[in-house]
Amino acid sequence: MAQGVRGNNPAGLKLLVNLILAFLPAAVVGLCCASLIKEYLFNTYTVAYSWIVGGGVILAYCAWRAREGRSNEGDSGASIESLTPAKALTVGALQCVAMIPGTSRSLMTMLGGMFVGLSVEAAVEFSFLLGLITLGAATVHDAYKDGALMLESFGWEALAVGTAVSWLSAWLAVKWMVSYLQRHSFSVFGWYRIAIGIVTLVLLSMGLVH
Repeated sequence: MAQGVRGNNPAGLKLLVNLILAFLPAAVVGLCCASLIKEYLFNTYTVAYSWIVGGGVILAYCAWRAREGRSNEGDSGASIESLTPAKALTVGALQCVAMIPGTSRSLMTMLGGMFVGLSVEAAVEFSFLLGLITLGAATVHDAYKDGALMLESFGWEALAVGTAVSWLSAWLAVKWMVSYLQRHSFSVFGWYRIAIGIVTLVLLSMGLVH
């Protein structure tokens, strides 16, 4: 992408433009609705229901792939270079759904990428790159608003270690995820989300969690 900005790599420039387009929906919705989301959706019930609904979406997607004759999640698909602006916006729009607590940003963008025709490797890569921009922008925004409070509460050492560990864990997670999805179906994640969502609702009804 850096080479693309310098005019030496058209594919890199195209990828950068697509990432910016995919980021825009979340930027607009986040700035306009952040306070409403925090006020009305930040609760355990929302998270539990989102787990269950997200699990259902995963299972529905797996069923759709099976009907299309692509039951193996590692089937071939388009490369990240083939992504069009319209498809990038589609992935970006789906990323906005993840602003509902309990909805996985990575899940929505990976499913979105595969839905528009990307291979699993390309979908995971685009999801990761989009996450760098989206979460990076959110971090800068929060640091600008509450950076002094975070430094006072945690100290720069804890924030630095947390950043390094989150980078390493993200890299390992993406590496494992690509390897796993090349050999297995997404459906296990769907059943997991449904199960943990039901368990959480039961615990809420019993007053054991809040």
